[in-house]
Amino acid sequence: MFANPFMLLTDYVYGSVNVDENVIIDLLNSKTVQRLKHISQQGLPKILLDNQTYFTRYEHSIGVFILVRKLGGELEEQIAGLLHDVSHMAFSHTMDMIFGDYSTQNFQDSIHAQFLSNSDAGQVLRNYGFDPEKISDLSRFPLVDLEIPNLCADRADHLYREIILRGEEANWDKIINHNGYMAFYDESDALEFANKYLEMQRKVWGNWEETARRYIFAGIIKQALDSGILSTEDLFATEEQVMDKVMGIEEFKEKIQLLNRKIRVEDNGEVKLRIKKRYVDPLVVTNGTVKRLSELNNDFAEALERFKREPYERNVKIFFE
Repeated sequence: MFANPFMLLTDYVYGSVNVDENVIIDLLNSKTVQRLKHISQQGLPKILLDNQTYFTRYEHSIGVFILVRKLGGELEEQIAGLLHDVSHMAFSHTMDMIFGDYSTQNFQDSIHAQFLSNSDAGQVLRNYGFDPEKISDLSRFPLVDLEIPNLCADRADHLYREIILRGEEANWDKIINHNGYMAFYDESDALEFANKYLEMQRKVWGNWEETARRYIFAGIIKQALDSGILSTEDLFATEEQVMDKVMGIEEFKEKIQLLNRKIRVEDNGEVKLRIKKRYVDPLVVTNGTVKRLSELNNDFAEALERFKREPYERNVKIFFE
């Protein structure tokens, strides 16, 4: 229970923070949190991703923790931010194509409370008088997580981390804590964030070709599960451990290597692909009132409505080029 009294965390988005709470230090050192260093944020093994933009669930979790901390969130909310992703299987949301629905991507949420309670991180929480069930209830922590279209640390960090690795600037210090909720003071800052979020949704998170790549990879993992090469428990290990088992089978190895090629999709095929539609309509504090960006900016409101009308489901043919 007794840990080092001081830890310096350095992050490429938010800079450095001093951590002197023993509960945070012990959580950071737990196997549960350390495992996230081996879980990709993007949901594919590292061999299929651009190393320049690759980052892990651990980096993202540290980012959410630091952002909530810098915005003045209470210690319990900081802890919830640090632990919000610990229940992810290997390959993150790609596994929703097997165990859930990729258009909602909520399988991890459905097991979060039980997973945290049964983990060594859950025991750390109990050692310090925190209730894992309360920490796992993210509805109690609006700085950490909120339903779309709200801004929260989870969404903010995901965007900032993506764009920084693509050589762009992340103006995270434009976000404020307004009565426990994230907001902007300046409409132009809110607009910049919301437009960039839509851009990343179209180009990266909701990209149909990359969704097809995940679909094929998920099919390989399912085949490995069905054949007994993998067990569901294996998916709660590291991605390296899972890949060692899968790549040991020549048939699977050849299929995965094929995924390094460029993918093209065309409509009117037999493969049903779904994406999760991600967007934000952030709060803006202006003239003593709080309004959504879409209430203040007609151009954004129209752009958001056009985006909402875009399909989230397509029946496609998949080609390798």
